[in-house]
Amino acid sequence: MKKIIKRTFLIIGLMVLIIIAVIIGAIGIDANNTSYLKVKKNGPFYLNTYLIKNVNVIPMTSDTVLRGKMVLIKNGIIARIEDDISVTQTTIIDGEDAYLIPGLIDMHVHIWDEYELGLYLANGITTVRNLWGLPMHLRMKKSIHDEKIVGPMFFTSGPKLTGPHYPGDDNLQLFTREQARGKIKDYKEKGYDFIKTYNGLTQELFDEVLQESRSQAFDIVAHPSAEV
Repeated sequence: MKKIIKRTFLIIGLMVLIIIAVIIGAIGIDANNTSYLKVKKNGPFYLNTYLIKNVNVIPMTSDTVLRGKMVLIKNGIIARIEDDISVTQTTIIDGEDAYLIPGLIDMHVHIWDEYELGLYLANGITTVRNLWGLPMHLRMKKSIHDEKIVGPMFFTSGPKLTGPHYPGDDNLQLFTREQARGKIKDYKEKGYDFIKTYNGLTQELFDEVLQESRSQAFDIVAHPSAEV
């Protein structure tokens, strides 16, 4: 009997150790896979003045391509776009006859992990508007703002505002007009960029959200509610 008990505890102990090792490994792999976003590993992040040569510029202001141009960036601002620009003591980047466009903006994204930030940048998207806001997105936004990680300019809504009969772990249900007013103020103070209304809001609650958002100068992004 003692041998059985001893063997049982040994097996349980080994299983616990294996689970702990798997958890530590998963955390390590996750940290490694997002390490490329760390600012300290991206020296060019701090490069705000440089010259791009040999590029074809798509200006987006007219239906044309400006071929074989040089683009001078000074302190993060486009200073000149010309056929030939002479500079000294400035980093020169060879565009290799590729195409240069303004950074793209994705106005409706649902971001769930830091992995995605690098994917947006890799595809030329330099600003995103997250429309499924949770507290973790405030932390993500702060990490980008504080230059701890590289990411697109990041805007996020607060958690979706719904009505009394529309529950959900990722929703915030409103039941009274007073609660609606308080939540608008709370979201703005916490640093969310706008309000997202969702299905289930009654006409009374929706009107209160609109009124309080106007008084707070707080933008609203809306999914229509079937009750409005």
